[in-house]
Amino acid sequence: MEEAEEITQALMVLYNDINAQVFEGSVALPGDITVDNNAMANIGEDAPLGQWSSGYFMGHDWLIELWDQYTPDALSEELGSSMMILGLFSNRKLAEAFHQEIAVSSGQSLEEYVDRMLDMFDDAMRQYAHIGRSIQTVLEEQSHQPVVNEAKIGRNEPCPCGSGKKYKKCCLH
Repeated sequence: MEEAEEITQALMVLYNDINAQVFEGSVALPGDITVDNNAMANIGEDAPLGQWSSGYFMGHDWLIELWDQYTPDALSEELGSSMMILGLFSNRKLAEAFHQEIAVSSGQSLEEYVDRMLDMFDDAMRQYAHIGRSIQTVLEEQSHQPVVNEAKIGRNEPCPCGSGKKYKKCCLH
């Protein structure tokens, strides 16, 4: 139980730190994530950035349904490119697949492509945080709006609660 409390406290500290960064517009990798100058050395579970990238993917998978619902079409492409850059370092197969799809036709080697993605990493983090903050703002605004039920339910119509009873015999009273 003590260990669970320590882990929960550490997660809350990390959450609060990230949240503060997002509000300030100054997102950055945690201090213990080292980035190797050799971009290829940052790929995979043995590399700190690769571990971060895998965790990012897991976190986004948790949010994907909500984000898809509230991401405007105008930001959809920006979100996709940010996700690609931030997730690229999680494993080599994914990096190779992105390279094949995007950069191989330009004659760019995998190493050159990964190096370019590493250069764009900080901007991708800022874009992703901005989109997340925009979605959070929309959700906060919606939660403060009163719910208005525009459709009137007749006394003799089936109750919307699903009981099968007439409204006048169920939820009206």
